Amino acid sequence: MRVTVNPEAQASGDFGYAAPGEYTLRIKNVESRQKVGSAFAYLHWEYEFADPNVQAVETGKKVGSVFDNTSLKPDAQFSLRNLCEALGLTWGDFDTDKIVGKEFRAKIGLREYDGVISNEVKKYTKA
Repeated sequence: MRVTVNPEAQASGDFGYAAPGEYTLRIKNVESRQKVGSAFAYLHWEYEFADPNVQAVETGKKVGSVFDNTSLKPDAQFSLRNLCEALGLTWGDFDTDKIVGKEFRAKIGLREYDGVISNEVKKYTKA
């Protein structure tokens, strides 16, 4: 497959970040992943801000996605349970395909990795 690139594209993956606070997020995507050598899988989540008017600090542009991981290890599912409860789900088995598009409230903070600041979920809250 031949790939055509934009010669003007920047190398930075910095799409801006929202100010810390409590927001409504929407599940955009979720997939199961497993680290090499690990016995347990985890869920990798991509959320978007439900309010399209949330603007990035400094740039004033639309904020990028918020990414999160929740463990599927039986004795380490506390974050997954907190997310499910914030979604209003009864704790138990569920189908990830059926929750894409659902919204929940979360306290959002900041993290820095490799010089890029992004948002992270600090706490899931019930609506």
